[in-house]
Amino acid sequence: MNWCNIQKFSSIIQFISQFSEILQTWPLFGSSFFSVRRIVDPAPPEEYIMALNKSGVHFLDPVTHVSFWDVVYLMHGFLE
Repeated sequence: MNWCNIQKFSSIIQFISQFSEILQTWPLFGSSFFSVRRIVDPAPPEEYIMALNKSGVHFLDPVTHVSFWDVVYLMHGFLE
């Protein structure tokens, strides 16, 4: 389901339901976001956005908000 498939709705409940289904497919849906710094001497600190959600830990570029490193949760460990 995507934005192009949204039809006319007979009720606001139908709209909210379909809208919620679309949002839940987004990779960062339900994330908590944190501003973090990577400190490596002697380089100046680098700032990033860290997103935590049910699928794992995601590090985002602070300007583009594109994920550049993901640590995905698995049943018995992690996958980078």
